[in-house]
This record gives sequence, C-alpha cells and structure tokens, in this order.
Amino acid sequence: MTAPVRPRRRPQPKRRIEADDDAPLALAIDTSGAVEAIALVQGDLLLADQRIRRPRRRGTALGVAIGDLLASVGRVPGDLSCITVGLGPGAFTGLRVGIATAHGMARALDVPLYGFDSTEGLAHAAFSDAQSTVVVLDARRDEVYAAIYGPGAQVRHPTTLLSPAALGLLLADHAPALLVGDGARLYAETLLAAAPQHRVGALQPGGPALGPLAAAALVRLEAGERPHIASIQPVYLRDHDAAKKAPA
Repeated sequence: MTAPVRPRRRPQPKRRIEADDDAPLALAIDTSGAVEAIALVQGDLLLADQRIRRPRRRGTALGVAIGDLLASVGRVPGDLSCITVGLGPGAFTGLRVGIATAHGMARALDVPLYGFDSTEGLAHAAFSDAQSTVVVLDARRDEVYAAIYGPGAQVRHPTTLLSPAALGLLLADHAPALLVGDGARLYAETLLAAAPQHRVGALQPGGPALGPLAAAALVRLEAGERPHIASIQPVYLRDHDAAKKAPA
C-alpha cells in the first residue's frame, strides 16, 4: 500500500525590514544640475530616492515634490529631524531654488540644516570599492568643475574650477579612474589625450544619489551639530555671468 503523500510544510514568512517610525528622519535635496534629486532616510533605511530630469523649477514646485515624496512613504514634513542640501557648484538658479526651499523648511520646522558639495551625489551614484571616481561638470566658458573621490566616494581632491587642459594635467599621473559627469563627456578627447589611463563613464541620466548624504546628515544630527541656517549658502566658485555684465 502506498504511503499517503504528506503536504510540504511551507516555511514561515520572514519578517520584512521596515523603518523604525521613532528613528530620526532626514531629507536630502539637490537642485544644482539638470536632475532634481530628493531622498529620505530614516534610521539606517532609505525610504525614498527620487531623481527626475526637469526644466528649471520654482521653489513652490520643489516644495510640492517634497511633500508628495513624504506622503508616498506615509510621512509628513513635521516628521523630519533634519535637512541637508547641495550647495553647488552648479546652475545658479537651481542652487538658489534648492537652498531657499531648504532654508524655509528648516526654519518653519525648527530642525538643523546641513550642506554638502553637489559633486558628492554623483560620486555616490558611480562609486566603486576598487576604483577612484572623478566628477567633471560642465561649468561653461570652456571650464569644468572637477573633484576626485577615492574608493567608497572618499574625497581625495575637493571641487575646483579648472580648464579641461589643466584637469588633464592633474589627472596625468593619477591612478586609473572613472570620469563621470557632463563635463567628462564633453571634454573626453582632451582629458583622455592627457591621461589615457582613465575611462569616461556613461552620462548618468539618474543624476546624483542622495541616500548616503541623508544618512551622513543623521550622523551630524546625532553628534549635536546645528549650524546657523544663514551659514548654509551656495558655493558658486565663480561669479554669475549677469554679475560680470552689470555696470560698475
């Protein structure tokens, strides 16, 4: 007689990783480039990461986007513990919109406001544990903003305004690295002629990754840092074209 077939016992479903509602919540914003980026981190969990290529935005529109992102994960602005914002370099109008929005929210919510170098977001989006990353952004007027990051997106050379030729010379003796950003694509021929050991990466349509920067803001919050909101200002690295044309 054939023994009855016993049904297999299904394993119990494992508990899902969920955000701790009581953990501090950080918002990161970067509007310095063509891609508007917003991220939310609560505790050690990335709740949301939105990157959208948009035309120039008004502060009210950015505020709506932030409110919508918070609502999408069941949070409201009053839940925020701190805010961090990209300080540039980048588009003058975009920087003003992002920083003004961050100022207004931090004051209204009475939470700490921090800032970060906008090249960091692109470094995190492209970083490798085994390779350096050089972020090269088009600064117009045949110049670039460039920063060098080591494995794990650690700063090796801070963001500087350079000509493509000067950057090529800087990179000539540097270990092989991945060059990313619109400036790397635009001036690839010049850079690789001077430093052929490097590789130009694909233009990142996704824009900067702000999750690690929101997490870094929570570390600063825990350490008790609370900069004066007025001290969080754009880093342009040069004057606006309009300022140069203005009469004395």
